[in-house]
Amino acid sequence: MIRALPLLCVAALMLAAWSDWAMADDPLTVRVGFDQSIKVGQWTPIVVENVSPKAEVCEAIVIDPDGVGVSHRLTRQVADGTTRWTGVVRSGRLDGGLEVRVRGDGPIPLQSLKVLASRVPKSTVDDSDPSVPNTCFPLRQSEPVWLEIGTAIELLKPVGALHAIRLKALPNIVEIPWALDGIDGIWVPSSATLTDAARMELERWLRRGGHLVMTISTDVEEFQPTQWAGLLSGVVEPRARTRTTDLSGIESFTVHGRKILGTNRAPVSITTLSRSEGQILASCLEGPILTRVSFGFGLITVFGIDPCVAPISRWDGRNSFLKRLLLSRTDTESTRSPVRSSLSQSGITDLASQWRAAAIHIPEVARPTLWGALGLLLVYAAVIGPLDYLLTHKMLKRPHWTWASLPLLVALTSVGMVWLARTANGDVEKLTQLDVVDIDAARQEVVARSWVTAYATENRLWHVEANPTRLSANHPQKILSWLGFPENASGGMYRDSGFDTGQAVARSEVDRSSLDGIPVRQWSSKSLTSEAIWIAEAPLFESELTSTVAGEFDGRVVHHLPFELHDWVVVFEKWIYRPHPRFGEAGTIWRAGQTWTPKDERNYGRELRGFLQRATVSRKLAKKGSVQEDVLVEKERYNPMNLDPTDILQMMSLHEAAGGKAYTGLDHHSLSAFDVTPLLALDRAVVIARITEPTTEWQFNGEARRPTRHHGFVRFVLPVRRIGDASGFRFLPKLEPGAPTPQKTEQKPKDKGAAPNETKTP
Repeated sequence: MIRALPLLCVAALMLAAWSDWAMADDPLTVRVGFDQSIKVGQWTPIVVENVSPKAEVCEAIVIDPDGVGVSHRLTRQVADGTTRWTGVVRSGRLDGGLEVRVRGDGPIPLQSLKVLASRVPKSTVDDSDPSVPNTCFPLRQSEPVWLEIGTAIELLKPVGALHAIRLKALPNIVEIPWALDGIDGIWVPSSATLTDAARMELERWLRRGGHLVMTISTDVEEFQPTQWAGLLSGVVEPRARTRTTDLSGIESFTVHGRKILGTNRAPVSITTLSRSEGQILASCLEGPILTRVSFGFGLITVFGIDPCVAPISRWDGRNSFLKRLLLSRTDTESTRSPVRSSLSQSGITDLASQWRAAAIHIPEVARPTLWGALGLLLVYAAVIGPLDYLLTHKMLKRPHWTWASLPLLVALTSVGMVWLARTANGDVEKLTQLDVVDIDAARQEVVARSWVTAYATENRLWHVEANPTRLSANHPQKILSWLGFPENASGGMYRDSGFDTGQAVARSEVDRSSLDGIPVRQWSSKSLTSEAIWIAEAPLFESELTSTVAGEFDGRVVHHLPFELHDWVVVFEKWIYRPHPRFGEAGTIWRAGQTWTPKDERNYGRELRGFLQRATVSRKLAKKGSVQEDVLVEKERYNPMNLDPTDILQMMSLHEAAGGKAYTGLDHHSLSAFDVTPLLALDRAVVIARITEPTTEWQFNGEARRPTRHHGFVRFVLPVRRIGDASGFRFLPKLEPGAPTPQKTEQKPKDKGAAPNETKTP
């Protein structure tokens, strides 16, 4: 028995090893995004199933734009007896894919699976095709992604110009924090189920610039107890369920030549809507049926007709209607501006790339350009040989000394280049920081974003954290990641991966609030971005702005922010107001507790598009000796190489108001949620101001670092109360059987002094 004991121990170890191997041999099930598609540069949900019960850690590794692998730890969830691991990942390369690893107590993974990035578009692949397992489909940031929930027929895919994902119900992965980051819009009927956790994430997504389109095709009593009614409470509410034969408002909104057929024979069931703010997009004789309101920096559109039933489902103008409804911003993609050809050498095609160029700019580090470095190499290669020949053959007359002189010259040149590098790069760590704080004054919601570029003077591994400051953050929801830009250039998200991709791995915490193990080489930099969302504990604004039907902007605004506002502008509808102080006055400073009113004599109002395009008007005589004058309007050409963050943020915030791509020559896809132009028509005024103090504190290896170059901004959305609704409709009264008949009025005798054909008016 004693002799057999070692054999039993060996057998037990082999059995344990075999069981672990057999368990690890079970294939993992990985679901990425909502249909295996992943938008590069955006947070995407991931669900891993069939994981070993011995798993302690499950992580998903993706590649950032610099080729560094970033490990995102997933969270274990148990529901209905099923264990799954969930989280969000952010891919930095179109061809990067991802890898899932499952570890137990030891360092060796129990399970692993690579999900490759397909080069075939998702639209050409059948979802039921088993020949493409373990594959994800990367999307560029220029492709709008819309979720279509619970529709009877396919609505959005025939529209084109967007990536539509049709689902039977709102999936559970919506409840994962930041799962909707890569989604541009959601189409959902009011009959869809919405949980409390999903509503919380949906509201966070809307506050950051999402677009929700809801169709209400149920009775008012049936709609009121739902979560959707609580979401729309106070902004849009269903008024009555009725029928109509008038759909001319939808035809006018679509600007389509064909009429909606069949409404005269069979009235259409509709839900009329009532709103307290926002804009009526379409109406019928019974009341408004299509309205749009703002929700933070996002949009909510409510439609009182089900487009999946006749006659809308058979209308040949339905796709045009949906395209205008969903892609609310003016589509100027096909317009070719004369600026476009001059941008081919700049490497900047999107406003996000210009913003990133401003974020990585470190003026203290005088780096040579690529052509300058190549020129130095050519000069070195052309001079080192002849210089050695002149020294050994002509001056010293010792040709055999070249065995020592040439290495000596190379060594001296190397020492000189090291000295030049230290002089140019410096020995002080630097930090460039850009901050943007967005505040919705109606709900006191704060979104603090920050972009930094940290410069290192030696090889290091960084542990990075970012925390909001200067504002009272009440349990903020934070997230931190790398900074990329949508280009094919170095550091861009659209370039091909190299051989050294993913060798170094940085780790993101479970809540995505910090990064650990970021490799940084000597005299190099790393760009990062962070975001925090919370509800302010104390009121930050007192706003009583009003607007009349005639366009008169009035009221008052008082802010209680813990800093002064500089160089601020107020934008409402098609006008922009900015301070115009008297000589010697500091009118461009807006202090806390100070009241601002549009009718202040120090305000200067101007037409918005002319201000953004910096248009100037000049007059000159048409001909010599003529009294007639010609009016010449000159617009300043937009400069994509401008690195002033103030000008870039102003254009990102009002890109469509400035004329869109037709004026700038640049796309606005990556940071399209920054464009507040749609809010200006929804009873909202926007204030953009500059601040001097950082609003986010960055910590590297536990030490807070002050920025050496900082630009901070604050943008807040203010509600505007309408006095007299210019978009209201006069509804025809219904004729009742017992209604009184009009009484005959008595005719007055004609004025004898009036001419025979003269008509007198009061």
